[in-house]
Amino acid sequence: MDVSRALAELRCDRPVVLTIGAFDGVHRGHAFLFRQLGEQARARGGASAAITFDPDPGEVITGRPTEYLTSLDEKVALIGALGLDALCIVPFTPEVAGQTAAQFMDRICARVQVLELLVGHDFAMGHDRQGTRDVLASYCVAHGIAFYVSAALELEGQAVSASRIRRCLAEGDVEAASDLLGRNPSISGRVVSGERRGRSLGFPTANVQPGMPRALPADGIYVAYTNVAGARRPSAVNVGVNPTFASTGRTIESYILDFEGDLYGETASVEFLHRLRPEQRFPTIEALVQQMHRDIADARAYLSTLN
Repeated sequence: MDVSRALAELRCDRPVVLTIGAFDGVHRGHAFLFRQLGEQARARGGASAAITFDPDPGEVITGRPTEYLTSLDEKVALIGALGLDALCIVPFTPEVAGQTAAQFMDRICARVQVLELLVGHDFAMGHDRQGTRDVLASYCVAHGIAFYVSAALELEGQAVSASRIRRCLAEGDVEAASDLLGRNPSISGRVVSGERRGRSLGFPTANVQPGMPRALPADGIYVAYTNVAGARRPSAVNVGVNPTFASTGRTIESYILDFEGDLYGETASVEFLHRLRPEQRFPTIEALVQQMHRDIADARAYLSTLN
């Protein structure tokens, strides 16, 4: 997949079938759209191309940080795995936010020949989201571009969406999030030094610190895999604030089963499989340690069902 980092760099030696979107999470709904994109491109003898944005448009427009389901690098890798020919990452700035849909489309059409524009069922773009499907359809008719709106991919009667996945994570339902994503929800980051309480309790953990705001699962204890140092390692993971110690700030602490070693500075990715229980405050350190032993036994039991 050819990746460009600005519209000015967008090039393709063939006419393109194009889609546009934020594509955070690259979930099953996005994969459904990209499959249609590839089929249409092959039928027309063109290339499949997508335009996405960094940061998320909502972050620039509202001024509030987005809790991302994927980092930009993860998004690029996931889209590439779906077989697209070209991806253009447009830096989303207030200037871009102020453009109309027609102005933005004019910039695209100045770079590549667009045979067809295929968008999601809830798509709108441009200043104040005035670039509705009807507006885009009119633009495409005027410029000789075919225009199609993809149907929503539904699971259990509801459309698959990033906001629905965030709600599942906020409830701690990582299995439902996995169904919507088409893979285990995960958080990647660097292993940093924490307060080292786990080591003093006999449970040394890898403190995984994301480099950007991420949509985290609800506070609690999870069965997971931790991908680090070249291996996918069974783990029990705590997400939360360690209330027994009155800590501040949420952390992601992975106790990797049957592992010894120094992982500080490594990049790690935690895949969440199942929530064992909510995070809770214990009256004593001894009670906490006893529960940690039970959690690890429960994690092992759950993992044994996957083999």
